[in-house]
Amino acid sequence: METVANKEQARPHGDKHIDICGLVKKDVEARAQLGEKRYGERLHPFNGRNPLVDAYQEALDLVIYLRQALLEQEHDEPIRQSGLRNHTATGWT
Repeated sequence: METVANKEQARPHGDKHIDICGLVKKDVEARAQLGEKRYGERLHPFNGRNPLVDAYQEALDLVIYLRQALLEQEHDEPIRQSGLRNHTATGWT
């Protein structure tokens, strides 16, 4: 049975001029600055927290958000194909 977990995808292609790793570096620095602003310092080891528990909890949140996005993407595809554009409390118009 095919699900989103085992669905085959086409070979990647696209804009070769966008540096994804560079974007990730900027995101990491932005998160470090946010942590410094929020907590008064950057993340340091031996801070009294268990980083495995923190990471595991964050990973669980990530999986939930990813599945939500995949479900919404699957739901939106037929809507895009139909020409419907606006979602209201009673449905798509």
